[in-house]
Amino acid sequence: MIKSKKVYILFIILIFQYQTLVFSSPGNHSSLRPPSQFNEQTHVFIERSRAENASGATVTMGTYDVHAIDFFRIRGNIRPSEEELVNGVFVLAKQRREMQGLNGIHPLRVIDIGMGYGKFLAWWQAQSNVDAWGVDNSAGLLNLARQRSDIDPEKIRYSNAEALEFQDASFDIAFAHTIYHHFDDPLKAFGEVFRVLRPNGIFYVCVRCGDFRGYRNEGAGNMFYRYYESEEMKTLLLSSGFQIERIELFSDPYGRQIDFIVAIAIKHTFNLPNISTLYSDL
Repeated sequence: MIKSKKVYILFIILIFQYQTLVFSSPGNHSSLRPPSQFNEQTHVFIERSRAENASGATVTMGTYDVHAIDFFRIRGNIRPSEEELVNGVFVLAKQRREMQGLNGIHPLRVIDIGMGYGKFLAWWQAQSNVDAWGVDNSAGLLNLARQRSDIDPEKIRYSNAEALEFQDASFDIAFAHTIYHHFDDPLKAFGEVFRVLRPNGIFYVCVRCGDFRGYRNEGAGNMFYRYYESEEMKTLLLSSGFQIERIELFSDPYGRQIDFIVAIAIKHTFNLPNISTLYSDL
């Protein structure tokens, strides 16, 4: 009897240590509740997606619903190299607004496309004079994001990147980090970005670099990937009407043997509308 009690106590200690490791490690965000506290809606989405996968349904972005919690644990918080990227976009946007005489007049409006559980959206919303919105088509990830204490849930939308539910010329920055390499052909999605950006708006896109095309399982489900070469990405952006600001390679912040292409493009138009009409909705 005494031996069984010792085993039980040891088991409880091990469980406690595991939860402490998972939910307080630097790679995870303390403002997100542990899975045992996720709301019922999150579990409904996850179980529905598991059932669809078991039935043999085609799996693309739906696996983020099934593995939302796993994906959060793997990716965690923003890494320093990722913060350098997003801050670089922010600085560029402020510089361009200053040249246009708009700094401090109207909030910088940002859309985070493929926001996931919201690690970049939280960063954007923490900046002063920024009105940041996030969209994703994974209900599981969005439910995780809505439970974060550092995100305004009213500025999160379930939306397809190929049909953004926003008016034309609504944003100053379109931020899309590691989303379009899940698209076999992103031209339609790039067209949507061009539509919702204001003239002189900035489009940030980061995708995997290489010639791979197919499905991979990297610990968060079987996902479709299409890697791109720099020239391919340049052609896609130019074909969508953007002017290339810069394209460069970025090393994987998680230490994997993967390179990324980071591109910053500008929406230039020849017939600029009256600036005041672009901000009338703010």
